[in-house]
Amino acid sequence: LTPEYTAPLPDDLASKINPDDQYLIQCLLAVEGAVLVTTDRKLCAAVQELGRTCILRDEFIGRTG
Repeated sequence: LTPEYTAPLPDDLASKINPDDQYLIQCLLAVEGAVLVTTDRKLCAAVQELGRTCILRDEFIGRTG
């Protein structure tokens, strides 16, 4: 997604999310039904706080492998 198609990052999350990862949240919020797969537990927890789906990479591999 290009920046104009991403959703704004909620202010309360900006301080919780590493600046290098903020684009991931913006894309996730912009795409209905999107799922984030990551190795970052803190990021995954923040995504889940938003009520969105996040799966840790090892768990995802276990489901699909």
